[in-house]
Amino acid sequence: MSPEQAMGEEVDHRSDIFSFGVVLYELLTGKLPFRGEHQAALMYSIVNEEPQPVARFNEKVTPEMERIVAKALEKDRGDRYQHVDELLSDLRRERKKMEYAKTGSFIGEAVPPSRPAAVPRRRGWIMALGIGGLFLIALIAWYFLHPKSVPISEHGKSIAVLPFKNLSDSKDDEYFSDGLTEDIITQLSRISGFEKVIARTSVMRYKESDKSVRDIGRELDVATILEGSVRRAGNQIRVVAQLIDVTTEGHIWADTYDKEMTQVFAIQSDLAQQIASALKTQISPDEKEKIEKKQTENTEAYQLCLKGRFYWNKRLGDDIQTAIDYFNQAVGKDPDYALAYAGLASAYFVLPEYSYLPPKEFMSKAEAAAQKALELDAVLGEAHAVLGGLKSSYEWD
Repeated sequence: MSPEQAMGEEVDHRSDIFSFGVVLYELLTGKLPFRGEHQAALMYSIVNEEPQPVARFNEKVTPEMERIVAKALEKDRGDRYQHVDELLSDLRRERKKMEYAKTGSFIGEAVPPSRPAAVPRRRGWIMALGIGGLFLIALIAWYFLHPKSVPISEHGKSIAVLPFKNLSDSKDDEYFSDGLTEDIITQLSRISGFEKVIARTSVMRYKESDKSVRDIGRELDVATILEGSVRRAGNQIRVVAQLIDVTTEGHIWADTYDKEMTQVFAIQSDLAQQIASALKTQISPDEKEKIEKKQTENTEAYQLCLKGRFYWNKRLGDDIQTAIDYFNQAVGKDPDYALAYAGLASAYFVLPEYSYLPPKEFMSKAEAAAQKALELDAVLGEAHAVLGGLKSSYEWD
């Protein structure tokens, strides 16, 4: 992570050049240029500390190579390589110098005049190898890219829920469509009959994508995709969902729900069960009970919790503070809302990593919120995840 990314600033291609510099440093030394006992300390090191000279760990590294690495790792992106071509050019130039120092000649240097007969023969072989190589590349590309030659997925009962589109008049309702997507993923993941349910972080990159269902299915290695839309108007919501076979791009199942906001949980559980039925997947009584379980009866608290999760997922200091405010409002509306306490715990847990605030103060708050969530719902995964993170990152257990 580049310094500008660690500070939550806008990033561009020069951030990738910094990351490449980190990899190059590790390749040459076997060590990382920046270190910290926990993530907040590591990010401080990236922003404020200079790495040890490469030559300290590898005596074979030339001064020019050390300069290249140092320039790639400049804190100020204006002092860094401005384009990767400049970096590659310097690396190639240094490689030639090293080859010359080792052999006394550059690789690719012209053949001496005393061996003129070898030139056409060598050129002929090079041309033949070049044509053969191009043919081989074309054959491999055809094999992997030709639609009919590539199976979509070996996982018959597998699904990816693409981000539901927000069709409401207000863009502020984006939190609701994202939250509904996440909740449906959670409901489907509770059904053991599915071989694979793709996680939220993997599907959200397709939010604004214009890729085909077939391409997305191949990239995620799933047989089916659920896509849909959400429209809100006052207390009314309309959810349109369609289950698509990735291979044929044909509809397996589709439905439209016109309900009041108070019925949003019924929509989620019905969607999960309809999809399972369409894919001939059995749902056990225990799974059905979990799918139909409501975390809260208060839809206002639910929407506040969705807003909290929406800002928590942005992973910026100010946004996480906003998430904490929303989670606190949610538990204010429903003091028995376990998922809102778990969200609060998660927000406190990650806040120091993205804001440079002292971890100690917030870790105790994270633990208290997680414990409160588990008092209300002993098997809530989100709360257990926070306690596991605290054990790992701060107690070294």
